[in-house]
Amino acid sequence: MAASFTEETWTGGFYELALEYEHASREILEAALKAMWNFPDLRGCYLRPDESPSRQTRVAPDLAALESNGQLYGAARLPGGAEVACGAFLVQEEDDNAWLGFYVPLGALAKVFNVGAYPFDNDPASQEWREPLEDWLARIGQAVFTNAPFSLGLVGFEVSGTTSARQLALSEVPAKRSIGYLHATAKKLNWYPTNQWQPSCLAS
Repeated sequence: MAASFTEETWTGGFYELALEYEHASREILEAALKAMWNFPDLRGCYLRPDESPSRQTRVAPDLAALESNGQLYGAARLPGGAEVACGAFLVQEEDDNAWLGFYVPLGALAKVFNVGAYPFDNDPASQEWREPLEDWLARIGQAVFTNAPFSLGLVGFEVSGTTSARQLALSEVPAKRSIGYLHATAKKLNWYPTNQWQPSCLAS
């Protein structure tokens, strides 16, 4: 099944990999963006979310294109082989930190998984599709880290900015986690997967 770029595809929020870069140069962010889209399961980039990829000109994963367009779009081959729409964005914060996000919209996931009322219900059956999805997103983050090390990666439903590397330096990665953490220490990246499967939007 080919990725669909329709209005309903982009509805319902999104599942994401959010990468925090502290005081990162443009060169690092550029390298991170390229490494992200070079992940073997991703195909991009495209500038319009309302036109089939087959009807668009493919563009390079370029930071200037991302900034001028607001987002970059593409197609992702999920665990299991289904292809869905995906996208990337960049958020620059006032303290010169940046979050580079890669996401799959819930509207796209609903075409291949039984997402039910997620994230508004508390159905533990959501683990069946969320766990392999989170592990897959973590692998994208690990591939990016090899080329453009980041301070922190978060995996879950709309998790960008919910915590920071600075906050974790004052505490620890939680023992009970409703989102996943890619935590960088001493140039080593550690993956702490979700182990509490209530909706990740309720993460503390």
